[in-house]
Amino acid sequence: MPDPSIFAQAANVSRLSDSDATCEQLFAEAEWLGARIAALPKAADPMELARQSTEDMRQAQKKMMGGQRARSFGSALLGLVPGAGMAAGALSSLGGRPNTDAMYDAMDRTMQAQQESMATMAQQAQLHGRREHVTDLFLTRSCKVSTLDRAEVARATAGFEAAAPPPADAFATP
Repeated sequence: MPDPSIFAQAANVSRLSDSDATCEQLFAEAEWLGARIAALPKAADPMELARQSTEDMRQAQKKMMGGQRARSFGSALLGLVPGAGMAAGALSSLGGRPNTDAMYDAMDRTMQAQQESMATMAQQAQLHGRREHVTDLFLTRSCKVSTLDRAEVARATAGFEAAAPPPADAFATP
């Protein structure tokens, strides 16, 4: 299950302080959000995830069936050897469910990929929502790009960049 805090971020689309923002600040934030959105990794295609999951499950099933066949064949061969009946019984009872780890691994990979995709989509939605809100404020206030003070826009942009959270992989260890 995805981290519930991801969905809590949607509440950050509008802020009480938005009413105090200048046209330059709104413009700078809209541009800054656009750059962040463009820099985000693309969410995995759900159809590709489904295709990969199906293929992983198919491979895990093949592996499981191969293990069952090998045990059955080994048990049958031992059954042909006089006095090896106990060994054949022991061989057939080994593990009960052969290679189920492959199936569980495939399911874990699928769940992990889905969680990552959902987290990326949630982050994109939150940033898109905020950008749309800021753009609406800019337009509602009749702000015009041609009348913006470029120095103020640069200061506001610097403030957003300074306050930005570090990239998700900034703390990853190689």
